[in-house]
Amino acid sequence: MQFRRADRLIRKADFDLVLTQGTVRVASGPFRAFACVTRSPGLGARLGLIVGKRQLGRAVDRNYIKRCVRESFRACLAELPTVDVVVRLAHTPEPGTDLFAALSQVWAKLIRAAGASDHREGDM
Repeated sequence: MQFRRADRLIRKADFDLVLTQGTVRVASGPFRAFACVTRSPGLGARLGLIVGKRQLGRAVDRNYIKRCVRESFRACLAELPTVDVVVRLAHTPEPGTDLFAALSQVWAKLIRAAGASDHREGDM
């Protein structure tokens, strides 16, 4: 299964919206995730990535992290609510860090938090 264009955050405006007005923020290991619940039906969850050169100087390392995040996102895409998510690498991962375990914790926390924020918005 490929990472389709419809599954990605592409425009700077989309990133800015999630980072400034995102209602959900979760962290696990070296990753920080910001999410904003979208009301567009049929779009599903979309992913944006921020992996800076300051955290990982070599392009091959940055690309490996991005591949890991995209693969874990695809694995839990069916469980995610309709949200726009930006995953940021906050700091350099320790050499023995299990990236997929940290990412699965991020997605689990995100699912719980987005579900809770959905219920709060529905009560208003």
